Amino acid sequence: MKRRGVAAIAALTVALSVWAPSAAGAASQVATATWLRGGKKKPVGYVADAMRFVDPVEGAVTLGGVGKIPCNVSGGKRFRFIICMGWVELKEIPFEDFVVDPVLSTASMKVTLRGKDHQVEWTAADLAPTSEMGAQAGPHGVGGAAGMSREAEASGSVFGADLNHTAHDFAALAQGAGAVVEPPITRTRRVVFVVPIPRNGRG
Repeated sequence: MKRRGVAAIAALTVALSVWAPSAAGAASQVATATWLRGGKKKPVGYVADAMRFVDPVEGAVTLGGVGKIPCNVSGGKRFRFIICMGWVELKEIPFEDFVVDPVLSTASMKVTLRGKDHQVEWTAADLAPTSEMGAQAGPHGVGGAAGMSREAEASGSVFGADLNHTAHDFAALAQGAGAVVEPPITRTRRVVFVVPIPRNGRG
């Protein structure tokens, strides 16, 4: 599936669902990843988010988080749809625990949650960054952003699972600047992702 342009939209959605920079705007760096494991019979989803905001009012804030979320299988004539829904728990982490290359070639994040250490690394999977502009509106607020994004592959250890990139996984890196009006500040992010798998395919 061709995913050009999806990275910026995904990263903007992550940022808007978590942080409330002032209306004056903020600079941001975002890394996000989802993995699907367990096949078609007992699927489970893993999620990792890392983000940094430099806001004129709040200053610099770095957040990291991971989640292990339940998935269900919905049948169709030609496809099975694996639907994963849950929450990512986020916490403020030291600046040095989220490292991003200036041109989004690589990124890494480490965070301790629920008594476990988690570590994720991102590597760009395209030839060069894509310039993007995006907008998002919803219950979390209204915002817009401009910057660059990259398709990526992510690997790491989340809740004891060793995760490497597969065809059913997604990862993206983005950075830029934008403005958000009146969303709440939160430390959790609701996650929903759907993976279609042909009935005669492998999953």
